[in-house]
Amino acid sequence: MTDTILIDALTPECRIALLNNSRLTDIQIYRPDGGVRAGDVILGRVKAVVPSIRGAFIDLGDPRDGFLSFSDKAERSPVQEGDALIVQVRHEAMVEKGARLTTRISLPGRYAVYTPDRPGINVSRKGSDHDLADRIAGAVAAEVKPGDGAIVRTAALMLGADGVSRAVTELSALRDAWLDARAVCAQVKPPHRLITAPDPVLQALQGLDAIRTRRIAVEGIDTFLLAKKYLEGSEPGLLDRLEQYQGAEGILEVEGVEAEIDAALIPRVPLPSGGCLYIHETPACVTADVDTDSASNGGGGKGRDIIRQTNGEAADALMRALRLRNLSGNIVVDFIRDGDREVGRTLLDRLVSTSSDDPVPVEVAGFTRLGFVELTRRRRAASLSDILMDHSFGMPGTDKSPETLAYEALRQLHHLAYGTPGRPITIRAHRDVIAMFRGKLTSALCDATLRAGVSVVLEIDEARPRSVAGIFNA
Repeated sequence: MTDTILIDALTPECRIALLNNSRLTDIQIYRPDGGVRAGDVILGRVKAVVPSIRGAFIDLGDPRDGFLSFSDKAERSPVQEGDALIVQVRHEAMVEKGARLTTRISLPGRYAVYTPDRPGINVSRKGSDHDLADRIAGAVAAEVKPGDGAIVRTAALMLGADGVSRAVTELSALRDAWLDARAVCAQVKPPHRLITAPDPVLQALQGLDAIRTRRIAVEGIDTFLLAKKYLEGSEPGLLDRLEQYQGAEGILEVEGVEAEIDAALIPRVPLPSGGCLYIHETPACVTADVDTDSASNGGGGKGRDIIRQTNGEAADALMRALRLRNLSGNIVVDFIRDGDREVGRTLLDRLVSTSSDDPVPVEVAGFTRLGFVELTRRRRAASLSDILMDHSFGMPGTDKSPETLAYEALRQLHHLAYGTPGRPITIRAHRDVIAMFRGKLTSALCDATLRAGVSVVLEIDEARPRSVAGIFNA
């Protein structure tokens, strides 16, 4: 659950931190050139059909082609090379893989989901008022195009009678967006983006629990106004919890989130009793290893007591780390061997229980013959290290990428100029960081200098490592 959302939108890189009881549970990072996003609906072109893997590669207009898998029931390829095809991004591209696609389109809103070409009205089962559910279903059916369907979400049921009108209004807009997209298909050549996934900030606000949420803090005036407009129209009860943050330090720095992000980029995760968990990403899977290290159970216990305590702490830390680092796919964990099957079953139950709050489905498969624990976490978006770390050798390295460092420098520029506009500033940095400011992030730097009211000179320092520490000279 989330009770606090912090949004840093000072630069084109938008960072959204979700906290619960002052502890970071999720960090989402979006860049304007991040490629196709989950939820995008695209008129693609079939580039290649590969029967051996039961799928096709689709040109999306992205650097990497997306992959569309065929149903197991399909005896022959449902598409041919060169076909124009409407697809939706289900999972975003990874460093080594393109986006995963589907032809089963879903257009989500806060109160309802429109499902083109999939008839049927489904109402969330979490509501207890069956008469209200029937009323909403009837009203929604009138807004759905024949042959299409809809899903009514719990948020609509929670509003009672008002939820009926909100769900209907939202579905009407989603239906019109779909009809417009279909009409555009006849006028454009693939690849062409038909419907853009909802704004990340609005997506985050849509997912908030109106009862549990106690604070929404936004740094960046444009995004603050966007959030305010959305809440005024959709969740006016949350307006008194919205605040515009302004300060000499970044909001994520002040709230301790920056330190947690940096810690999430390091393989070693310390455990409360002194043990540690090591997490490594590989192209094939995520591996995790548990070590007692200097662990103590605090009561003078030895041997199995320490092992069980360390394993339990590691299970909790692993589930939190998977979500925070957005690690997915196949995950193999080497817990400390105990030899007691009942203790092993308890450990698996703990993994299942701890993962229950994760919005991304996690499946705990159990122990292998060699004593490792296997689990999977569904792929949806790039991992934290995919986004922030250098990939010069095809997989995340140990250094932050020049783009990441450049965005960090832009944020520092804003705060360095806070309260003292007009001062001349020199950015002296590694050539790769300077290259970002002279190329990909030229407009972002210009915007930052205008907003901060400063003049900036760029200088290459060959001796300086890839870091933003001390790169400014005022």
